[in-house]
Amino acid sequence: MGLLDRYGPMTTAELAARRLVRHQTMAVTVAELLRHGHVSSSPHSVDGRKKVLSLTPSGRVALTDDRNRREARLAEAIGLLSPDEVQKLLDGLVVIDRLNQLVASNSGHNQPGEFVTGDW
Repeated sequence: MGLLDRYGPMTTAELAARRLVRHQTMAVTVAELLRHGHVSSSPHSVDGRKKVLSLTPSGRVALTDDRNRREARLAEAIGLLSPDEVQKLLDGLVVIDRLNQLVASNSGHNQPGEFVTGDW
């Protein structure tokens, strides 16, 4: 659901490619999301054999709720760190951001999130 939220509607094959999993594996996940009403399916504008998946309003709510729960758990855990550990975490995040920029700039992709492991 996060991919549909960030990048918009796409096919099961496109989702699988972005997650680096087999189409069949993603199809199982998509079937569950459809069953729960978190995504909807519509015909592809060019290839009628394909279906384009979109995040539904209830899917967006579920995704937001999940993100909020994960953020709260992480904030709680960070609150248990010592001030020195928090500073080390902040310093590490700066390095991770820089590393991400370097990898993205060398991957041949122009948008954040389009990095594919096999590119480097």
